[in-house]
Amino acid sequence: MKGLLILAALAWLVGMTAQAQCAVVAPLHGPSPDRIVRIDVDKDALFWQSIMNSDNPDDYQAYLEQFPGGTYAALARTRLVKLMAGQKLDFTEPGSASQFKQSFFTSCAAAARSHLSALGLAITSDRESEISGACGCSSDGVTDVLVKREPMTLSELADAMKHDPEIAKITAACRAKYIKRP
Repeated sequence: MKGLLILAALAWLVGMTAQAQCAVVAPLHGPSPDRIVRIDVDKDALFWQSIMNSDNPDDYQAYLEQFPGGTYAALARTRLVKLMAGQKLDFTEPGSASQFKQSFFTSCAAAARSHLSALGLAITSDRESEISGACGCSSDGVTDVLVKREPMTLSELADAMKHDPEIAKITAACRAKYIKRP
């Protein structure tokens, strides 16, 4: 079993698709050690299994970058928040700003799709373009604001996202610019 896990990890490392099939040569019970065995490799699950007990926030961030809508994305975000609870985020650091921008865009787009679905509206290509425009505009604008601020904890960031008038003005302007009413 250990040998198959190593082969599955190797298949993931060489860039197989998320549900790839790979042919590997593995010895089976019997006299013929050159039998071909087909295994399915679920990169999402394999990656998650490799980090699920980690105390390193970078591991969960790497998972979210690789699988932003993955099976374990919500859990990864929750663990990331817990691990980073007391840490200050400095948006003047390019890595922090780009990670926030990506995360903001992904969350914004998911929330918009969920909202439209709750209203019974189909996610057409036009609506997807509107969502992308509004969320991209918002993530750029909000990130630009945060870069000018002092480092803050996740709790302070959450408070700013909910109550800051400058951030509210940016998101409202982006929504008005890109979202057409049905």
